[in-house]
Amino acid sequence: MRTHEEDAPEAPEHPVAVVAVVGAGSGIGRATARRLAAGARVIACDRDQAGLTATMASLPGDGHVAVVTDVTDRHSLLDAAGTIRRHYQYLTSLVVTAGLVDTNPAVTIPIDRARKVFDVNVIGTLQVVQALLPLLTEAPGPRSIVLFSSVAASVGGGLLGGSVYAASKAAVEGLARGLARELASSGIRVNAIAPGPVDTPMTNNRDTAAILAGLADATLVGRIATPEEIAASVAYLVGDSASFVTGHVLHANGGLHLSG
Repeated sequence: MRTHEEDAPEAPEHPVAVVAVVGAGSGIGRATARRLAAGARVIACDRDQAGLTATMASLPGDGHVAVVTDVTDRHSLLDAAGTIRRHYQYLTSLVVTAGLVDTNPAVTIPIDRARKVFDVNVIGTLQVVQALLPLLTEAPGPRSIVLFSSVAASVGGGLLGGSVYAASKAAVEGLARGLARELASSGIRVNAIAPGPVDTPMTNNRDTAAILAGLADATLVGRIATPEEIAASVAYLVGDSASFVTGHVLHANGGLHLSG
């Protein structure tokens, strides 16, 4: 049985991995939720109710929870934290995939739009961490946070987004490193992933096949990624195999950060 927000699963007799995936309604977030659901209870969070419903229907196993929330709305995030606490009392991992892409050049982007990009990508990510951190500090065993940057932060945007988008993702990388320092004494690891082009609805909505072909050619491996490949990188960072990895930015972008 798959569980929606209002249907509380029975509390497990023994501690289990409980992972919140914020931005789980589609794309990388959905793939990540599916990958982690094989060994954990997943709290799938997104503002898109329809997307969450589709994600929940795709998850293997039982005891997963869907929570409608918005990273730009602090009150909804605090409500989400309360919902998670009622279901499982703690989180062992937090993955924040939610983000907003913008391709406008810095010299022409409307300031209101620039603020929106930072509000979602940086302030939104910070608000998620602040709202859900108490659930991580109370969890048994190893705990971790994975934030989402972009290769745009390393290459200054280009086909993957404009300068403001690149700057917002560079800020996420700085936030991940800072949180790794601040939370080390609490036993919480913090890392970031910097994907390149990924075959998701967000990418496909950015217009033409020519752009996608250009992105594929720009990678060292000559193609774009699948969401499942990025989800595998998330699974590594939240898993025991990465127990000595913190403050790191994992470039899961086919070497695009090295191309000139």
